[in-house]
Parts: sequence; C-alpha cells; structure tokens
Amino acid sequence: MSNFDFMSKSEQYKKLETEKIKAVKENPLCDYKAQIEDKRRPRTKILRETSLAANLKLNFVGIDDDTEISYRDDIGNFDHSKLLEINAETKHKIFGLAASTHSLLIWILFNIDYRNDTIRIERNLVRKSGLKLAIGTFAKSISELENSGIILRAGKKRMEDSWIFFINPQVIWKGDAKKFYKDVLKQHPEYLTNSIKRFPSVEGSRKRKTK
Repeated sequence: MSNFDFMSKSEQYKKLETEKIKAVKENPLCDYKAQIEDKRRPRTKILRETSLAANLKLNFVGIDDDTEISYRDDIGNFDHSKLLEINAETKHKIFGLAASTHSLLIWILFNIDYRNDTIRIERNLVRKSGLKLAIGTFAKSISELENSGIILRAGKKRMEDSWIFFINPQVIWKGDAKKFYKDVLKQHPEYLTNSIKRFPSVEGSRKRKTK
C-alpha cells in the first residue's frame, strides 16, 4: 500500500490540490499581480457569528456573544457578478460580440470549472449541449473571443491540446480567484515576474516616461 492510502481524507485532499496546483500552466491572459494585491474592506460582525465565539477566555475580559467586533476582510480584486467581471470595459467587449459569439460565451460560462483558468471548447462538446453552430460560425466565434482577449488557445492548432483555452480571469471567473492565484504563485513564483513584464503597473509606466 502507498503512503497515500494511510492519509486522512483531509490530507489526501490537500495532497491532490497541491498536485493540481503544481500542474497549472502559466496563463498569458492573467495579470497575476493584480489578482493577488491586498484589497481590504472594513467589516463588523457580532461575536457569536465568528469562530471566536468558542473562545471561553473572552468572557473573563467582558466580551460576550453580543459584542460587535471590527475586522478588515481581504476581498477579491475583481468584482465578478457570479461569473463576469462587471466594469465598463467588460461590458463594451461583450456588447460588441456577434450573436453566435454571445451564445458560445454563455456556453463557456456554464462549463467553466471552479478554481480553473482553462476550459476545453470543442465543437462536438458544444453541439452535445444543444448549441448548434456551423463549423465556420464556430471558428469565427472562437476567433472573436480570442481577439477580444477573453480566451486564448493554450496549444497549437491540430495538436492534442488545440481545443484547450485559457480564460481571462480579469473577465471571467468561478470561485475565489485571489486564493487560487496565491496558491499558484506559491508553486510557480516565476509566473508573477513574467506577468509584471506583460502587465506593467501604471506607476512603472509613469517612471519610464519621466526618465
């Protein structure tokens, strides 16, 4: 028997998640720096609504279950409404798409996995779900989504992974993007360096202009 068989379920899950994160490829559409930057918002809760309620020592210092506590929550940097990032740039991109491309985008939204920035977009899979797109229309829709910076083919055409696409997590996401990319960067710190080169900060651009 392997060591894996003797692990608890939580340990097995952590090991599988770590292996999955290690296998995550660098996404050229992802601004890794923007994804993980601190964005803290002040919040308040009643003590009974938090994990501190189990701490009996607090009663000895006059803090009971009805005490209001304040804290700063580190929230995501992109305001996704369920799946789509809701800002003017995203709206402009999506409203400008052809009707068939809108349909394919909706298919993508329904089929994205949690904590995953790639998706297989194959015509046979799309047709099985009831979306009937002709070969030419399907190809045009793929191209339009790529030209809009919403998806990007991960492999070369006519290769085994030719229908695997990166999604732009600044536009589409399902799950906690900040935690996902923090986990990714623990395993692949070089992705952040490469990302900063592709997506230079505004401050960095200003410094270069003034030199």
